[in-house]
Amino acid sequence: MSDDQTTQAQQDAPVFQILKIYTKDVSFENPNAPEIFHGGEGEPNVEM
Repeated sequence: MSDDQTTQAQQDAPVFQILKIYTKDVSFENPNAPEIFHGGEGEPNVEM
């Protein structure tokens, strides 16, 4: 009889699941960002 009660208690227990994960206050800082997008370096040298 106690086995039936434990099984019933386990079935009625709430289920906890992580459905989504959020990130908050994540930052990326690059103080030279405007300069890197202006080019000026020319074509990269690629040898095969």
